[in-house]
Formats: sequence, C-alpha cells, structure tokens
Amino acid sequence: MSATTAGHSSAQAPGSPPRRNAVGPVAGVFWADIEAHHPGIDTLRLPEEVIDGWKQRLLTYVNKSGEVVERRSRYDVMMRIRGFYLDIQEWAHEDPFWAQWACPSPIRRGDGAGNLKAVAQTQARMHQRVRERLPHLGHLVEAAERERDQTAALLAAAKATEFDTHFEHEGARYLRVLPAAHKVTSRPDHVTPHVYIQAEGSTKRINQSMAEDEAFRAWAVIETLRHTGVRVEELTEITHLALVSYKLPDTGEMVPLLQIVPSKSNEERLLLVSPELASVLATIIKRLRDANGGKIPLVARYDDHERVTGPLLPHLFQRRHYWQPQVMGQNTVARLLRKTLERMGLRDQAGNPMRYTPHDFRRSSSGPCSASTTPPRWTPSPSGPMASAALRHARSSVSLPLLNGQPC
Repeated sequence: MSATTAGHSSAQAPGSPPRRNAVGPVAGVFWADIEAHHPGIDTLRLPEEVIDGWKQRLLTYVNKSGEVVERRSRYDVMMRIRGFYLDIQEWAHEDPFWAQWACPSPIRRGDGAGNLKAVAQTQARMHQRVRERLPHLGHLVEAAERERDQTAALLAAAKATEFDTHFEHEGARYLRVLPAAHKVTSRPDHVTPHVYIQAEGSTKRINQSMAEDEAFRAWAVIETLRHTGVRVEELTEITHLALVSYKLPDTGEMVPLLQIVPSKSNEERLLLVSPELASVLATIIKRLRDANGGKIPLVARYDDHERVTGPLLPHLFQRRHYWQPQVMGQNTVARLLRKTLERMGLRDQAGNPMRYTPHDFRRSSSGPCSASTTPPRWTPSPSGPMASAALRHARSSVSLPLLNGQPC
C-alpha cells in the first residue's frame, strides 16, 4: 500500500504543483491509522466497520502536549481521501497497473455535509485573530524599530572602544571582550569581524554584531510584510531584480513596482511601491551593498516545497551564515517575529503570550500595495497623476532613487 500512495504522489500532470500536501493525509492520517488498528490489511476495499471506526477517530487527534483536541481539518482530509480513490478509478482506464486497486470510495458525498459550517467557523476564527492582533501592530512596528536603533547604537559604541576596555552606554557599563581568535598572533588573517561585549556584573558574553544583525532583519521583515501583505514564501523570493518601473502611456510618469513571483496561486503579481516600502527596500539594498563592496551577493535559494535549488540571484532577504550568504528560510522569519514578541511581552485576551505569524500581516495589511494586484494598464486618476494618487509623492521620480539603493 505504501507503493500505491507513492505512485499517487508521483502521478500528476506536468507543471502541476507537488502533491506532498495530499500524500500526508492519505499515507499518514488515513492509511497509517488503518494499519495501526487493523494489522495485515492489504486492500483499499475497506469493510464498513473499518471505515466507520476511522471516521470516528478522525474527529480528534493528540497534539504535542498530549491533549486530545478536535481535528478541524477533518473535512479536508476526507475530501483528499475521496480524491485519492477517484484518481485511481480514472487511472485504471488508462493503465492496467491501477486496476487492481480500483474500488468505490469509502467517503460518501454526505460525509462532507458539515464542510460549509466548518469553513464559516474557520473564517470567524481568522477574523477574531485579526481583531486581536491589529491593535498591537503599531506597537510591534515601534518595538522592532526601537530594537534596531538600540542594538546599532550599542554596536557603534563597542566598535569605538579598545579591546578589554570598559565603556558606558545609556547608563549601563560594558566590557568589550577580546575574542580568542585575536589572541593567536601567528594567524592574523583568522580574526573574527564580530564584536563581543559583556555587561558589568554578568558572565555572559554577547555577540553584539549578531544581535544587531538579527534586530535589523526582524525590522526589515516586519516592515516589508506589513507594507506588502505578501506570503512568507514570496517574501524570501524577493530579489533586487523584482524592483521594476512602469511608464504610464498617457502621462509618461515612471511608477515603481515590486514583482511578486508565482507562488500559491501560480500567478505573477505587480505591487505598487509606496514611499514607506521604498524606504525599507532602499535601506536593505544599501546595507547589503555596504557590507559586500558595493554589490549584492548572488545567492541560490532552496525551495522547500518544490525541493529544488534555484539560480543565483541578488536576494534581498539573505544573511551571512558562517562564511557564506544564505537566503533566509521561513523558519528564520518566524523565529525573528517570535523573538521580537518575546522581548515586547505582548499577551492576548487569555493572558497567553501573543503569537504573530507572517500570514497575520497578510490578513491585517492595510498598505496601498496589498489591496489588489496591479493590472498591466491603468486609467489615470482624474484628480491627478497615478504617482500622486498611489504613491503620495508629488513626483514619482522621488521613489525611483530609493529603489536603486541610494540613501533617503
């Protein structure tokens, strides 16, 4: 039966998205549970008592904390199982291999009767989630910006101090630590560029270079997500080449755009770049150029969904991992958000720590860029040029230097 589910995952139309999300429910939630409760079963034609028992167990599952909770995705799981059976029936007409497994689906149409109610409940939970987090969005942005400025100022003060020397910063006293690599006089080329400090009265050594870099990347992620409303996968795919300009045919104005490569919907989008977003992207570009001799490093991004490594591109959301630059992963983005929230100490209505995911910005984004996709042609606003209406600039040429990495 494992070969059957594996064959189902590989038998897909050319150019269609991977079916790993479909294989999980079929192989894990469905068949693994059937084998666990009915060892030795080797047919997809399941008896009524077997499938009825599975449907009952599908209602709940045990989470990581050991608690039995309701499975909200049960209707989606059943529809995937139904699709699995129907696919085999269709393929059996073309390939004799599948004929031995073809049988009626155990999931009847009536099994999905509560799906509309479940969808409505999911939407209600999403709306409530937005209502809880939207009032804290401004505080999150301020905290990220404050953390970025404070860590940068502390790093600058530490760099201006000699090794093994104390210095004061904002009422606190620190010691700039001499790294062990600097003590090896026979290898002067192996010194570390990182700056280490130690607060007075503490034995913990702090890599202030790393702290400043993480604070900057957290600020860049939060600002970009809230101004664009893009998905986390789309965020990590943004490159310098995605910043383009469009010349309005009627007025001749240049409108800055951000190209979003196809992801979930498999559609390319162009987002209008607001002045705030232009400033954020310009800051990111300038930082990358300053740290790499005026150039943005070309980095290959590994796609977790497609499981392929892309070409070398000037990705904007990259970080230097040890000795080489790497594109930030989705787990890194989530970790930066989580640490920022932990430092803020935000809590929800139940008193639990507030949890903010990258997709929460997409649901609550109010930026002009995220309202809709940009068509290839626009009708100029009767009240003024497109740049004035959409970008809130007197001239669109104000935004274009920002996209080239020039200082604001």
